[in-house]
Amino acid sequence: MKAVGYSKRHMMTLLSRLSFGIRGEGRDSIFCAFGVQGAAGFLVTFWNFWAGGTVFLGWAPEVTWQVISQHRIARIEGSPAQYRDMLRSSDPSMFDLSSLRLAVTAGSVIPPKLVYDIRSKLCATLLNVYGSTEAGLVSLGLALPGDPFGSSGRVTPWVKAEVVDENDRVLPAGQEGMLRFNCEDMPHAYMNDPRANELHFRGKWFYSGDMGTISSDRILTLSGRSSEHLNAGGVKVSPFTIENHVAAFPGISECAVFGASDEFGLESIYAAVVADGPVDIPALQAYCASALGAKAPTNFLQMPALPRNAAGKVSRADLAQIASAQTRKGIGH
Repeated sequence: MKAVGYSKRHMMTLLSRLSFGIRGEGRDSIFCAFGVQGAAGFLVTFWNFWAGGTVFLGWAPEVTWQVISQHRIARIEGSPAQYRDMLRSSDPSMFDLSSLRLAVTAGSVIPPKLVYDIRSKLCATLLNVYGSTEAGLVSLGLALPGDPFGSSGRVTPWVKAEVVDENDRVLPAGQEGMLRFNCEDMPHAYMNDPRANELHFRGKWFYSGDMGTISSDRILTLSGRSSEHLNAGGVKVSPFTIENHVAAFPGISECAVFGASDEFGLESIYAAVVADGPVDIPALQAYCASALGAKAPTNFLQMPALPRNAAGKVSRADLAQIASAQTRKGIGH
């Protein structure tokens, strides 16, 4: 696990930037689904205590709405996966959630269906935040229906953000490439991890490992991790692009696209799907082929749930292992 050191000055800078981005009353009660062991949960908790607020931590998903209703909580914060689990665990319409004024999501790209569910069932004001332990709060904006998949709001005024190619050449607005950031008081090294320093800290820049675009008006749109981009017939493609199409197929609630070796040892594009019932795989294959052409997944796995890490992010490495094991056994579509 990579770690950075926070000085007192750095901590105060991060807290003041949170205050700029997420305004609220000092005595707000906040439900934080993030664990305090991660940067997001730690900073949200510290900031709210510092402002004189109350933070509710560690509650199981199935009692979330009861806790919010009982304590008249004003704000809820969590990752897309945590919101999904909370919405699945119990029906929010059974509780009075009128005290909620703001929902905040961070940690990964939020699917359009989840945007709709949060805004219609919990709180109409949904703030989408993108940042990192290293660079702090990078961008934020209201999540609205019709936003492009991966839209992550506007880059904050204190962050210098660029999109570069594999040779570190700065790319024009709207062109996809690797994201790098620089801001005042940003750490410039990990603790006791020289290999990670070489990958992520170069000169004055932090290279996040994320791919995306930045528009001329500084709107940031994520398209995946550089390490997760797939090779579709010699063309590099983001799994996000494919997932957005697969998830629109009727009955599918979640999707994760990844690369795994087929029976010939060549990388193929796989899609793992979670659905409410049986999926018509031939119809799904035809739908994807029509919409995506050579970028369409060639293999599909229907699963009860997607494997995730401690931060709630999908583990594509685990999915690749599952797919490879099924290929060896001759299972799958």
